[in-house]
Amino acid sequence: MLDQSLPPQQWRGIKQPAADAQVPLREWLVFSRNLAEAQSQRQALQPFALSILRRQQLGELGRVISVYRIPDSADLQQLEARLRQQFPDWQQELNLRYLPLSEALEEGNDDPLERWGQHAVGQAQVSPANCSEGLVVAMLDGPVNPNLAAFAGAALSYQSVVSEAFRPRSLVADRHGNGVAALLVGRRLVHGLIPGASLYALGVFGEDAEVGLHTRTDWLLSGLDRLLALPVPVQVVNLSFGGGYSRLLESSVQRLQSRMQFVAAAGNDGAEGLRYPAAYPGVVAVGAVDARLQRLRQSNYGAGLSLVAPGEDIWTLDEQGQGYFASGTSLAAPFVSAALALNGSLEQLRMRTKDLGPPGQDHWYGAGLVQLPRCR
Repeated sequence: MLDQSLPPQQWRGIKQPAADAQVPLREWLVFSRNLAEAQSQRQALQPFALSILRRQQLGELGRVISVYRIPDSADLQQLEARLRQQFPDWQQELNLRYLPLSEALEEGNDDPLERWGQHAVGQAQVSPANCSEGLVVAMLDGPVNPNLAAFAGAALSYQSVVSEAFRPRSLVADRHGNGVAALLVGRRLVHGLIPGASLYALGVFGEDAEVGLHTRTDWLLSGLDRLLALPVPVQVVNLSFGGGYSRLLESSVQRLQSRMQFVAAAGNDGAEGLRYPAAYPGVVAVGAVDARLQRLRQSNYGAGLSLVAPGEDIWTLDEQGQGYFASGTSLAAPFVSAALALNGSLEQLRMRTKDLGPPGQDHWYGAGLVQLPRCR
């Protein structure tokens, strides 16, 4: 069911996300203004048998986030109802998982040079390095290895906000973050869309036995807090993942939107309704198209879709710096992030789109196919 605590005008046609992102974490999140308030909340929660797992001071956001373990015997819905009734003024909710929105593809027998995705970056009018110098973008994603040869000469830095216990151990887990980073600032094998830009890659993905590679609400909040602590202001933030609604995450994104612009993948359910964070107001929601400039069958659509970009057979880099093909809205989002950084505003970006589908804004293609400005 839809989150009934969300105002109806903000539902934006959202349907329940696929089951993979709905495996519940038996964790309860509570925001507080300071450590003293956090300690008071902990005492108030003792009758509910919640045990503190971890606590973090988000200095830039001016909040403390406390994560509590929910007993296996507790019914999640009943517990949530009781906590909201007992503490109606608290900012609190279940911890949610969010999944990366791309899928690696088998190469098949066809010639890779004939696959449209390998040329998608070129068709998007890649900017020479000197045209993107001075731009500052960020991404919240999986691990990125800035020491790969493909990133030689790129202004790329990486830091993880996930505790050592949850950091990905498998090489496949590193593929998603490296793939997104290469599309933005790659220098070899994959020619990034804005190779002269500075890219701050924040690792917010971890692994567990239930769903594998994913991120969580509290990790994302840590990532947003780290964005504000970066040494230079960020213009655009790429979010190539999706999941359910979080009031804590929405309020934090809204606080940052006056300083930076957020671009997010619409979702890979092939259904009407956007995944979060793409569905939050003010976030640029990106769908994907195939080689025929038709909506990619797994790309989500609906009210709130901003733009579309190439998302089929996209050639990018894996964790070892080798090329591979992938599809999904995860790969479409960097095209829009790059174009937005170059254009400066969503309004200017919309004016340059290639209209697809019904004339004007529509639920299948938004304002149309993104176009990167030519560099002169």
